[in-house]
Amino acid sequence: MYSTFGTEKGLSSDYHMAKTKYGKSNGKSELNKRNKGVFEADFTKLDKEYFRFVKMRNSNYLRHYICFVVFCVILLVIALGVVLFAVNSTQGNFLLFIVLPPLIYAVISLIILLKDIKRLK
Repeated sequence: MYSTFGTEKGLSSDYHMAKTKYGKSNGKSELNKRNKGVFEADFTKLDKEYFRFVKMRNSNYLRHYICFVVFCVILLVIALGVVLFAVNSTQGNFLLFIVLPPLIYAVISLIILLKDIKRLK
């Protein structure tokens, strides 16, 4: 779990409550020892409220990644247009090089998230 998702919606405070309620003790988790914005859940503590929190987080991430994929696809179309119609396609090739990694990242993240959402149903 990461603490920065949904800060604009007040979900970050839910994260801190979830970390306190569901996180493994520091002695049982390497993640929790590092005092980062991440925690490892203790499976013996999970309840309906935890899964409500995870579903809320997934819903927030889903909207984020869908927008990110759409944005990257628009940039990809622009880059392909530059490559196809420009006399000097160096700029288009550069745009493709810049756009493809974030698009691949967004698509992979979206696939992982959709699998998690399906698993939680």
